[in-house]
Amino acid sequence: MSVTDSAVSICAKLIIYCQIRRTRMTIPPTRGPDHHVDLLDLGQFAHVGMMAVDEQGLPVNDSSRQLTVTQVAGDHTATVHVEPYMWLNIEFNSSAAVLSFHVTLYEVYYIDAHFSFKLEEVCIMSWR
Repeated sequence: MSVTDSAVSICAKLIIYCQIRRTRMTIPPTRGPDHHVDLLDLGQFAHVGMMAVDEQGLPVNDSSRQLTVTQVAGDHTATVHVEPYMWLNIEFNSSAAVLSFHVTLYEVYYIDAHFSFKLEEVCIMSWR
């Protein structure tokens, strides 16, 4: 078999297990690989915030920014903070998917899930 006969698959994984501080995922203005994560694996009480940034890396209020996640993992203790003007797009490949982290939604947020999913030992909170 030659290299041209096989498909190459690149998987974007973001794994954060940290109790010490809050981590920010910056979402740049140009749509690209930074806007899609195949596996978001969070645990050990990690707090992860999604933030839209401009070309210089400074925060902006831009509701067109979204992070798409297709698979989640974790120990059910971490929290994702969907900060103002961000869009969390969960594209689970199965209706039997289980959300494995808490989600905190702030003002002017968007969250979209293509399938129904289960919440086990986690919650979704809105601060609108």
